[in-house]
Amino acid sequence: MDELIQHKSWWKRNWKWLTPVLGVLLFFVFAIASSPIGTRISDITKTYADPDLMQNAIFKAQENQEVVELLGSLEPVNGMDIARGIINYSNNGTTIDIYVHITGTKGNGRMRVFADWNNDKWIYNNISIINNELKKPIVVIENVK
Repeated sequence: MDELIQHKSWWKRNWKWLTPVLGVLLFFVFAIASSPIGTRISDITKTYADPDLMQNAIFKAQENQEVVELLGSLEPVNGMDIARGIINYSNNGTTIDIYVHITGTKGNGRMRVFADWNNDKWIYNNISIINNELKKPIVVIENVK
């Protein structure tokens, strides 16, 4: 009665359901990575990974008297604001056009930033602020090329 029971390996017992599941999972990962959704996720990640981009734009906007009168002291842009915003990289990731929600002590609005990456720093070509009370945006920086 000393019989040894041979159990099949885990792979031999589960390959029938694991193989299609992995196939479908890999299909979805590839589909998302190659779609516009994957590009958007990539752009959000790059922007979130570079906090100086938005922090310096906020500092420059805070120096504008019209912005201070309208919105008060501006709070830093957080990750959710970046995720809810519109982000477009171009020129192999060296130019950005970003449109994000900003909040101040007196109100909130949206900030649009055009910037170029040059010599390890962002060069701001345009920063403008708008909210519902304004008929036209407050232009903080405008470099005409």
